[in-house]
Amino acid sequence: MKKIWGFFASFFLLVFIFSQSRGPEERYTLVERLPGDQLAATSGIGTISFEKSRLTLELRDKTRVFPSKQCVTSGLSYLEFGPNKANTWLLLYSPGYILIYEQPGRLLHQGLREFTPQDSFQLVKLKYTATSFLTENDTRYAAENLGVYLQTDKPWANAGGKYAVGEIITLTAEHDFNKLIISNGFISFSKPELFLKNSRVKSMAIYRTDPESKPLDVTLADTSQLQEIDLGTEVRQLKIKITGVYKGSRYKDTCINFILAEYRDPEPYLGPQGMDVEQ
Repeated sequence: MKKIWGFFASFFLLVFIFSQSRGPEERYTLVERLPGDQLAATSGIGTISFEKSRLTLELRDKTRVFPSKQCVTSGLSYLEFGPNKANTWLLLYSPGYILIYEQPGRLLHQGLREFTPQDSFQLVKLKYTATSFLTENDTRYAAENLGVYLQTDKPWANAGGKYAVGEIITLTAEHDFNKLIISNGFISFSKPELFLKNSRVKSMAIYRTDPESKPLDVTLADTSQLQEIDLGTEVRQLKIKITGVYKGSRYKDTCINFILAEYRDPEPYLGPQGMDVEQ
């Protein structure tokens, strides 16, 4: 964690790094998706809980408990559960979020941790551009793929058959955001080996478009799991310059699964007596 000055004066970078073996946090509130890939954070539709070898899913007032086993394949975390481990989910998680994918890589559930109805949470729609992107036959690993999180196998990758050091990604929004959620690497439900075969981002410098602002230097963990970057202030545009990579075992192409922008009110609304609205 680094402390920087200027535009980010007195703010701290918060990148949550945790081991693959630790597993997801114990309990998440499942939330509903709205048109435009937004989340209805005020309408929790259930919860999901992880407890050693047991998965508890409470969905719309119906609770089901399954024996389960978490396994890691080529750096990706899967959950096998149900009778004879008949079902398999791919898990992308951090202390704050969880995304759950079913075969062949469709998003099934998403959840927030430590969520209350008073929280003001919004995924902010971004426009993405990049200095290059890879095209293979009819497949384009374009910058707009950085906004795709409802399915796997849609990363951004740089062009030129080289590592992406020096490539710049620009994020532009119509509304303020104050946090980034990054899923690093090539994430594929059915081909987990692509995560380690392709290169991943190791470090980057985040710039505001204000020429007087100083960069925020970020080091990402080499993990398939979600990583959160608290920007410490509200912005509408950022430039991300890749400064280092984790080398792939086979390909130089550097991949990022997605980059999402969040706005969460640092001072959620409280009732007139200074108490939570529900109370």
